[in-house]
Amino acid sequence: LAIEPLRSAGLLPATDENGVYQITGNYDMAYYAYKAGRAGKALNGKLLADIDYFTENQMMEDFYGDFDGNFHTITVDIHRNDRGAALINNMHGGASVRNLTVKGDVYNSGKFATAVAANIYDVGTISGITSLIHVYSTTDGDASHAGILSCSRGTAIVKDCVFAGIMEGEGAINNSGIVGWTNGITKIENCLQIGDIRLSPEGGATIARVPSLVTVLNTYYRTPFGEIITGEQITDEQLVSGEVCYLLNKGNTENPTWFQTLGEDPYPVPNPSHAVVGKKADGTYTNDASQFVDDIQGGGDKGLLLDVVFNEDGTAEDLSPQKKDVVLCGETSSVYYSDEYKRYVAHFENPYSGTATGYYHVDFENDQEYRNALADGHSMEVLCMLIYDGTIPNTETKPFSAMQGGGTGFLVTTISGARQNELCFLPNVTTTGSSTWRWTTSGVVPEPNVFYHVVGVWDSDKGKSYIYVNGELKKELDAPGLFKFASAGCNWFAIGADPASTSTAHGSWQGDVAVARVYDKPLTEEEVIALWKNVDPTGVEQITDEPVNRLPFGIYKLNGMRVDKAEKGVYIIDGKKTLVK
Repeated sequence: LAIEPLRSAGLLPATDENGVYQITGNYDMAYYAYKAGRAGKALNGKLLADIDYFTENQMMEDFYGDFDGNFHTITVDIHRNDRGAALINNMHGGASVRNLTVKGDVYNSGKFATAVAANIYDVGTISGITSLIHVYSTTDGDASHAGILSCSRGTAIVKDCVFAGIMEGEGAINNSGIVGWTNGITKIENCLQIGDIRLSPEGGATIARVPSLVTVLNTYYRTPFGEIITGEQITDEQLVSGEVCYLLNKGNTENPTWFQTLGEDPYPVPNPSHAVVGKKADGTYTNDASQFVDDIQGGGDKGLLLDVVFNEDGTAEDLSPQKKDVVLCGETSSVYYSDEYKRYVAHFENPYSGTATGYYHVDFENDQEYRNALADGHSMEVLCMLIYDGTIPNTETKPFSAMQGGGTGFLVTTISGARQNELCFLPNVTTTGSSTWRWTTSGVVPEPNVFYHVVGVWDSDKGKSYIYVNGELKKELDAPGLFKFASAGCNWFAIGADPASTSTAHGSWQGDVAVARVYDKPLTEEEVIALWKNVDPTGVEQITDEPVNRLPFGIYKLNGMRVDKAEKGVYIIDGKKTLVK
């Protein structure tokens, strides 16, 4: 078949200089959907007009490319009795669908009826979608229908999407507002679920099922649905007023993703043909840019997830706002006071890298907000000392970690290739859904009986991990993807070991731990240096004769406790060790 004459005659879609199909109507869309769904490789497409007719015969079976809706609309009329009823059956290999409104009817008697894709395998991203579909289900039993994506089987990212359609049917169970099922890893961010779900609530979820594998960030819903409820509930008044639009943008009016023409739009949409919403000085919302006040959210210090302080009697407590229970396990650990660090220090007489006989346990297995905070990027800090005789043993040992088939934490590594027995930060960050360790090694082989201050950082936005030792950056490593948590039952931080099950630990630490902290953001280099100065036992950097009130950076005692005012003694003030007379 001679393709070019057909394209010249206007019977096939044109391509631009980058080979992207330029889709101007129903025939173009039908041709592109057929080609892109069967090519087995990336064929990219861009809508230049609305598509008013898309049926089950046009579904893209296996899609690998990028489909840019360019803020146009596809109207569907899909009738399918098999698994999968959507624009795309299977997305693969980094495929993406973006900037699109999908409306119309989806009839299904099988499973996986949704707007964009029945399945994401490998890696896939769905963003900027307004789903107005009406799902009519005659399924009897497990359906896993959803507003945006039915099943995440690899690493799926769904962001800046709204489901405002309808799903109905009597026998279908296990359905969700945004994502139907996950057996890989899913991240849902900046999404809105305001659909009318008339399906059975049995096994259902307001946003997504399988919360242990799903991170839900800055996502809102109007009406709870099903047995699993995540996200934050909002009211019709918040929708109409522009408040939800503002929240979805996190207060950003310079580069917003969500828009709403107040007085016309009942809810926000990820479409720039509508107006930008800002906040006025009186706290109400407006489209008038001249009245916007600067109120960007989420830019400051989000604080601590964990800040363990050891007590004289051997117990420990969490001074962070989370106030997690810190449980002492076993009988071979003890606590002593360090004049050098002005704090109590935990001492572990475990077998080196064996089954732990003494450690501390901090659980977050069922704390979804805590898990979400870790999954959105985090930092860890430890001040630790390893004890051994002669040559360092060539086995992994872990002072502070939550690693078992996934997770994050610190260890001293074994020799492997270029890797030595060195201090390492090891988050599990995957682009496929499978376990992928990011070996952020320091090059520092710990000497016996020497304390090291170690900070590990995973920046999810930059796709990077970092390790600092005694305030110095030792390594920066590519770490793109989504955070993979530890195996079920092992999502708890062990101090002095690493979780092996819900109640046992291995990889045990033989030595001391003075500081164990977790932060729910990627710390900057300046912040890491300030933490090192906080524990560095050398020299006072400044002297003042006057009491000091709280500064923007914070005031800390040498034991790490934050205070509002420094009167007499040595403190860390604005990142510097200061003697207050």
